[in-house]
Amino acid sequence: LSPLQVRPSDFEKNQIEQIRVPAVKLDELLSLVSELVISNAQLTQSTRNKEYEKIHTLSEDIAKITNTIKENTLNLRLIPVQNVISPYKRLIRDLALRFDKKIYFMADGVETLVDKNIIEKLFTPLSHIIRNAIDHGIESPEERISKGKGETGIIRFIAFYSSTNVFVQIQDDG
Repeated sequence: LSPLQVRPSDFEKNQIEQIRVPAVKLDELLSLVSELVISNAQLTQSTRNKEYEKIHTLSEDIAKITNTIKENTLNLRLIPVQNVISPYKRLIRDLALRFDKKIYFMADGVETLVDKNIIEKLFTPLSHIIRNAIDHGIESPEERISKGKGETGIIRFIAFYSSTNVFVQIQDDG
């Protein structure tokens, strides 16, 4: 493999098997499920008794609870970017040694939440971008000094929200 190729094993090693979930989020979900069970039982009883006005109200309540459960469940899959940047730190360290370059890694927006499946799908493309930044963007220490720059290059990983989107940027100062 050339220095810029990403091995499939690099991706497989970084798949996220478990997600830590704060107990309060699980408590909220359990409470909502309990509300749903109670409302469903009331709906069943009202249907048997042909209490149509109550059925309509209970149906709306169940729809609201179900929607909230769906949103909360989807939010459980969100993880902070901080949890997945360590492979990039290793990659940068290893490539800096291989290419005989001095590189400082910075990460901004590490508290940004991203769905775990998206993070997994981004691993290979982001690795490739980082490899290109090191190989083609960051100059050798000697070349950087001759250009009036510090001998240590910077690779910056940035994650941020814009509206309903999450953006991830890789920047180098080469």
